[in-house]
Amino acid sequence: MAEVQSRSQNPTRGRGGGRGGRGGFGARSTTGRRANGDKTTESAALDDDNDVAQLRQLHGEKLGLIKELFADWSDADILYALKETDGDVELTATRIADAKT
Repeated sequence: MAEVQSRSQNPTRGRGGGRGGRGGFGARSTTGRRANGDKTTESAALDDDNDVAQLRQLHGEKLGLIKELFADWSDADILYALKETDGDVELTATRIADAKT
């Protein structure tokens, strides 16, 4: 009978990822690579900042009023709530209060 050679404990097979082959868990960098439609954390944060900045321009004068009532809510959350109610302060405050109960 022929002897069976045991496989090595190395999980990669074939050429390693560092040499351009299809390796296992090599030290390949995925920086800059993402699936279609996925946003990087940085770009998502920038988009959120831009959205919040635009909402602040639209509803910024109403922010302080609601912030006094609901100090634990972030500015961004209040601005998005104002967006949902087209800037109606009373309706926004009512919805926030209802959500807390």
